[in-house]
Amino acid sequence: MFRRQSPVAITSHGRVSGYFVSAREYAELERLRAFERQVYRLDDLPAEIAEAIEVARMDPAHNHLNDLLDDD
Repeated sequence: MFRRQSPVAITSHGRVSGYFVSAREYAELERLRAFERQVYRLDDLPAEIAEAIEVARMDPAHNHLNDLLDDD
């Protein structure tokens, strides 16, 4: 049986109109779409996400952006 790992483009009149993808790739796409649309009310924010936000630090390479916020 032939198994193709990469998507196969479907064309119509010389233009790509869709793709055939593996079941695994489609499942991953659906998982990412669900994650992308996931939103939380502040009161419902899972503890692990709240903690990740709390300990996150900006890369020092972007410190110049803080200067744009200064009112001095």
